[in-house]
Amino acid sequence: MSDNPKSQTTAHGYVHEMSPDRQMQHDVQAELAWQPGMNTAHIGVAAERGVVTLTGHVGDVAHHLAAAMAAGQVNGVKQVVNDLRIEPFMSGEAAGGATETPEVVNVSFISDCIMHEEGKSWFFDQPTVFVTAHGSEVRLSGHSSTWQHRLGAEAEAWRTGSVTKVDNAIVID
Repeated sequence: MSDNPKSQTTAHGYVHEMSPDRQMQHDVQAELAWQPGMNTAHIGVAAERGVVTLTGHVGDVAHHLAAAMAAGQVNGVKQVVNDLRIEPFMSGEAAGGATETPEVVNVSFISDCIMHEEGKSWFFDQPTVFVTAHGSEVRLSGHSSTWQHRLGAEAEAWRTGSVTKVDNAIVID
């Protein structure tokens, strides 16, 4: 048996060194498993010459970003390709239980967040950005005076956590 943690012993007693790519894949999988609330059952990891590719899906934007950041912290990783999709887990799915209906976004909350981000008051100012949703997909429409506000509105929609897609159709005046 070898004392090298990067080697594996086969059933016949032969010692094989783990390739650097295979070791990196293993290290990234271990790092993902340590992330709070991360369901790794739906995450695939591939590594090739320092480039790690994440595939599969996670339940929200926070875990999408956390997975990429965790992979990037592993020794030897030069680049992370985050191909994870965001698919909100149904109630109980994260724990492996039965699934129910998906979470629906709160359009009023997103609208209020966008008004606040633009420095406007919902009480005094007319909204210029309008939010509609179908399930967990959000569409932003209307107009804005700057690209910063357009991108800020989109960021606010993503921050709600239950959003899986944002179609930003805001026009710059």
